[in-house]
Amino acid sequence: MTVHTRREMTIRRVAHVLPTPAVGADLGKAWRAAQADYRRDFAVDPNRMLPDDALTVTVGDNEVVISYEVTVKCRDTINLRTVLGQDGGEQ
Repeated sequence: MTVHTRREMTIRRVAHVLPTPAVGADLGKAWRAAQADYRRDFAVDPNRMLPDDALTVTVGDNEVVISYEVTVKCRDTINLRTVLGQDGGEQ
């Protein structure tokens, strides 16, 4: 018998926004700040490299956004066997 579960998550997006035109030094500062925040949120040791896809850079007409997402579990997983009877009927 297949057990169906439901998960509800909240995704928190952390963004470091730099208005354009930007100076290269300011972009470097924003990049290092985003890396430091990512390390803190995911408990990554400062001596370890970040995953290649840890940070996302999006360039727009008026800004450069360096961001990452943190997924937070909202509720415990609901197992339908506890809600429905073994035959699928309501208890």
